[in-house]
Amino acid sequence: MLVGYAIGALLAIAAMLGASVLLHVTFLSFTRDLWMIQFVYAQRPQPARWIGITLVVVLMALGLALFGPKTQAVVFPLVAVGPWLTVNLVRLYAWWSDEAETKRAALEIRKAEALRLSEPVPTLEQRFPWREYVFDVARVRQQTLYEPPPI
Repeated sequence: MLVGYAIGALLAIAAMLGASVLLHVTFLSFTRDLWMIQFVYAQRPQPARWIGITLVVVLMALGLALFGPKTQAVVFPLVAVGPWLTVNLVRLYAWWSDEAETKRAALEIRKAEALRLSEPVPTLEQRFPWREYVFDVARVRQQTLYEPPPI
């Protein structure tokens, strides 16, 4: 009897932790990542397109399985976690597919920005990219295209 209560309490704690993680991801998806999708798509169109299409199909199927076909809540998983997943998976794809020189140049930009903002400085040895990696690579590309005006 006591074991049953303990298992029930552990399941309740796990459910609350899962719900709070889902709420946090949903909050980030609405406030940060939904607005970043257009920029990520402009910088990495092919992976953003294929990752986005795959996520739409999977998340719509999940919505149909959870809520049934006769409700508008079917799109909730797509809107709640779709932007967050898309941005993070495209960032991860970019990190794995970019060359060492691109990563090094983006790291130099991030170091200067991190020192200016008193943030922790990322390294090239880390397993996953920092949050602004796609933006930093775009800054590197813009800097290489810049030609100073003639004097």
